[in-house]
Amino acid sequence: MIIKKGRKILADNVIMRKSVVGHLIGLRFFRKLKDNEAMLFVFKKPLKSTVDMFFVFYAIDIIFLDERKKIIDLKKNMPPFSFFIMKKKCRYMIEMRKGSIRKNMLSLNDTLSF
Repeated sequence: MIIKKGRKILADNVIMRKSVVGHLIGLRFFRKLKDNEAMLFVFKKPLKSTVDMFFVFYAIDIIFLDERKKIIDLKKNMPPFSFFIMKKKCRYMIEMRKGSIRKNMLSLNDTLSF
């Protein structure tokens, strides 16, 4: 479960990706995420994450978090077959259905828990 500070539930069905293979596979060929779903990427240490949407056939929102689970960057409506390079190091990355950032009123420096 992913919760925004203040007890707002963002996703109650979370798919975790902790391994290198899991990071590489991500949402490739994965069905479209539902409103209550998210994919959580956990990195062993903070790093500059690169996100590619190759073989992901729908747009998503991406939330980048530091080691304290504070939002350090947001990417809305990331289109299929596109590429994004983080400017800051992140420890966690959350991929959610397109429109989730706006719907949940997420902004930089918000803190999440999971």
